[in-house]
Amino acid sequence: MEPNSVDDLVQAIDKLWNDQELRERLGQEAARYTAENCSDEAAGSAMGRILDQVANETHLG
Repeated sequence: MEPNSVDDLVQAIDKLWNDQELRERLGQEAARYTAENCSDEAAGSAMGRILDQVANETHLG
């Protein structure tokens, strides 16, 4: 795929439009990614890691 290529974009949209299996797979992957990276639990886990790192650096410094 060529960057900024309208023809390539049209082909990609056409492929998605006509390939139900591809759309479903992309949707499932998007849902999985969102659950793993954008949920409240994921945000809490990331914040916990940050706070642990800050606490460790505070004790070392």
